[in-house]
Amino acid sequence: MGRFYTNVAKSYVGRKVNLHLRDQSVIVNVLVTGVKGKSGKPRLHYRTPGGVNEISMRDLDWVQPLDPLFNVWRDGRA
Repeated sequence: MGRFYTNVAKSYVGRKVNLHLRDQSVIVNVLVTGVKGKSGKPRLHYRTPGGVNEISMRDLDWVQPLDPLFNVWRDGRA
């Protein structure tokens, strides 16, 4: 697949998604909290029930949006 651009990533901020990586692995049910970094090395910041993480945009292949009504975390945060 092609590159995953910064502007595309910014459209997912505040939404729950599955992150599909270039190595064919998937990070499931994360909340995208922001895109930060220089233009050459942007990073996608996300939150899981276990904590806050970040990943290089170069490692992302594509993002699968999740249904906002289906995915509510157990601790009461939407």
